[in-house]
Amino acid sequence: QSYIRLNPKYDAEDNLAEVLNNWSKAPKQMELLLAYLHLSKTQGEVIKADLLKKSGATEAQLKGLAEKEILIIEKRQVERSESRMDRGQMFGFTIAALSVLASGTVMVFAPSSWATSIAALGFVLVGVGGPAVARILALKFRWPNSKDV
Repeated sequence: QSYIRLNPKYDAEDNLAEVLNNWSKAPKQMELLLAYLHLSKTQGEVIKADLLKKSGATEAQLKGLAEKEILIIEKRQVERSESRMDRGQMFGFTIAALSVLASGTVMVFAPSSWATSIAALGFVLVGVGGPAVARILALKFRWPNSKDV
């Protein structure tokens, strides 16, 4: 994703005022620069797509300001692992909730016995603990003629 920032040379208000006051050509570039200043004050970091949309400017006009060394265009990698982690956490939560629901269903509708209670507890442990708990349970409580997990 591309981000836009002001050349540090124009961080001093006097230098920026000089550019703005002596602007004579390219009114669309001026609108683009003003839109950048507005977005940078209201949003902080300015994304190129947002700037072009807000200003109604073109890529060429933005490139012109970059060539004049007024604005700087930076390409950055966007970290997507956080969104994947959120999806993974949501999936894990869903599985855990379904396992608790399944254990409750077993406890309510199955005939009451120790086996029913153990099965319900197994649903909860595997659903909440995930594959690691499933493997531990499989190794601990082997069925006859079962293979290693």
